[in-house]
Amino acid sequence: MSEINENLANSNKQAILSIKNLSVSLPARADRPFAVEDVSFELFPGEILCIVGESGSGKSMSSNAVMGLLPKPHVKVAAGEIIFEGRDLVSISDADMQSIRGSKIGMIFQEPMTALNPVMKVTKQLEEVFQSHHLKLSKKEVKSKIIEMLDDVGLPDPHIIGNSYPFELSGGQRQRVMIAMALALQPKVLIADEPTTALDVTTQAQILKLVADLQKTRNMGVIFITHDFGVVAEIADRVIVMKLGKIVEQGSAEEILNRPQHPYTRKLISTVPKLGAQKKAPITSEVVVCVRNLFKTYGSAKKDMFGNVGRVVHASKDISLEIRKGETLGLVGESGSGKSTVGRCIIRLHDSNSGVIDFQGQDLLKLSNAEMMPIRQNIQMIFQDPYASLNPRRKIGDIITEGPTIHGVPKAQSWKKAEQLLEIVGLDKYALKRYPHEFSGGQRQRIGIARALAMSPKLLIADEAVSALDVSVQAQVLELLDEIKIKMDLAMLFVTHDLRVAAQVCDNIAVMKLGEIVEYGATYDVFNNPQHEYTKSLLAAVPGKEWVVPDLSEF
Repeated sequence: MSEINENLANSNKQAILSIKNLSVSLPARADRPFAVEDVSFELFPGEILCIVGESGSGKSMSSNAVMGLLPKPHVKVAAGEIIFEGRDLVSISDADMQSIRGSKIGMIFQEPMTALNPVMKVTKQLEEVFQSHHLKLSKKEVKSKIIEMLDDVGLPDPHIIGNSYPFELSGGQRQRVMIAMALALQPKVLIADEPTTALDVTTQAQILKLVADLQKTRNMGVIFITHDFGVVAEIADRVIVMKLGKIVEQGSAEEILNRPQHPYTRKLISTVPKLGAQKKAPITSEVVVCVRNLFKTYGSAKKDMFGNVGRVVHASKDISLEIRKGETLGLVGESGSGKSTVGRCIIRLHDSNSGVIDFQGQDLLKLSNAEMMPIRQNIQMIFQDPYASLNPRRKIGDIITEGPTIHGVPKAQSWKKAEQLLEIVGLDKYALKRYPHEFSGGQRQRIGIARALAMSPKLLIADEAVSALDVSVQAQVLELLDEIKIKMDLAMLFVTHDLRVAAQVCDNIAVMKLGEIVEYGATYDVFNNPQHEYTKSLLAAVPGKEWVVPDLSEF
C-alpha cells in the first residue's frame, strides 16, 4: 500500500530532471558500441535515487552525460534528451552548460584527493566556485559564505580547515569539502558518484547522514551512484539497476532490496556479504608470524628553527598479534587507526621503532636489508589500488615474473608458473602479453594476487584488497583468496574497513583504534558479543545494518 501511495505522490510531483532514451556512444575499438543505451528515468525533488551496477554498467557515464563531462569527441551523446528546467542539456552550448554546472546541478566525485587541487588551499578552491559563476559578492561576503559552507557540512574549526591543503586533511574531511563545494550555490540536483567507497564505516555513516540531511533541508533531488547495497538500504527512496549500459530493473528501494525481479539484480544482492559471522573451530596449526610489542611513530617532538614543537603520531602502539598457517586474521578500524602501518611494518616497507616481528623463528627487525632479501619472497602484499600498484609501462608477464626472476628463478620457469597462476585467478594466459590499462579494476586486482603468489609466500598481506571493487567482483576475489589460502596453506593478514567482508572471510579479528588493538578474538565472538565500546560503535555505523540480505535461493 505504501508503494502505491509513493507512486501516487511522485505522479503528482513535477520531475526536476528527465532522462529520455539516452544513448552514449563509445569509440569503435571499444568492447560495445554504447556506454549507455536507451536509458530513461526521472528524478523528483526531495528524493534520493540510487543507481547501482557493476563496473562498466554505465552508472558514472550517465551522470557525466547529465553534467556535460563526457570525454568528447571519443565519447558523446548519440541519442536522447536530458531535460532540466525545460531545456535539453544535450543541445545547449558549452557556455550555457557552464552556467548550469555547479549552480543548479552539483556533483560530488568519488576520489576527493584527485578532484581537489593538491597545491591550493581549501578556501582558495571554494572561492573559485563563486568566481567561475561571476557572482557579484565582496571578498568579505565570499569569506563568510565559505566559513558557513564548511560549518554546514560538519567540519570542525572551519577557519583552520579553510587554510589547509587537501593532503593535510583526512579522507572524510576531504569528502566534506567536496560536498561543500558541490552545494555552495544551492543546486536543485546533486549527483554523488561513489562518494563513500574508500571511507571507513563511521566516516561513511557521517557522510551518508550529511547528504540525507542536506537533501531534506534543501528539498534537492539526489542521484547517488554506488555498488554498496548497504548504502542503498540506508538512504535510497528509489533504485535503478544497470547492466552493460542498460536499465534492467527499477523501483522503490524496499521492492528492489527485498523482492528483486531481474536475475541480474538477484545475482548482485546474493553476492552481498552478510554482517553476521559463522562460528568456526579454533585454528591450532603452527604460528607463521608473531608480532610482540610493536611500536611505530611518525614525526618528532623536537623544536624546529622557528621554535615550533613537532607532533608525534603513534601509528602502532604496543601491537601484539599472531597468525597461524591457514588462518585469516582481520585487522579492522577507522582510517588512521594504524591498520596499514602494521601490515607494512611486518613486511618491512616501514621501519618500526621497537618490538619483535618473529617470522618462522627469525626477528625481522634485527635483519639488515640484505638479510631481508631472501625473506621477502615468503611475505607478499596485495595493495589496495589495482590501478596504481601495477606498472603501466610493463606487460603483465614481466610484472608477474619480475619477483621470481630477481630471486634466481629461470625466466622460462617463472613464465610457465605465471601462466598457471593466471589460470588460478581466472584469467587467460594470453593476458601475459597485454598491458594493465587493458584490464578492468577487478581483473587488475586478480593480476596483483597472481604477482603476490608468484613468490610462493608463507604469509600474504591483503591491504584493503577489495575495497575499490564492485560487489560481484568483490565476492569473486574473496572466494579466490579463500581457495588460494586453503590450497597453498597460507597465513593471511586481511586489512579492511568493511565489516561485512571481515565477517565473512576472517577467522579472528583485531580491532584497532588510534594505533592500539582494543579488541582481539574469534570473529564470531567479536561480532556477536563485542566487549569494547569502540567495536560496538563500528558495528552500529555499518550502513544498512537493519537490512537482512534476503534468501534468493528459491529463484
